[in-house]
Amino acid sequence: MAQTSAHPNIVTPTEGFELTLDFLRARRAQNLSWMRLVEQSFSSMAALQRTTGASGDPLARLWSSQAAFVRDTASVYRSLTTHLAR
Repeated sequence: MAQTSAHPNIVTPTEGFELTLDFLRARRAQNLSWMRLVEQSFSSMAALQRTTGASGDPLARLWSSQAAFVRDTASVYRSLTTHLAR
């Protein structure tokens, strides 16, 4: 036989769903923010390496490619999680 709880549900199922969506939206924003920070850091390192002249060119290219990779990854992540931003 089913028993009733002495404690009523504090969160209804729809409220729980909204809380989860809010969390996912906040997490998406945080992830995109971190990716932007990493991209800027890599770009800054590339610019710093370029100031050293010809000896810094290989490292500058490496840092630039890393920044491009993070930028492309963020773009894909942004497009895949667009439904959360609505």
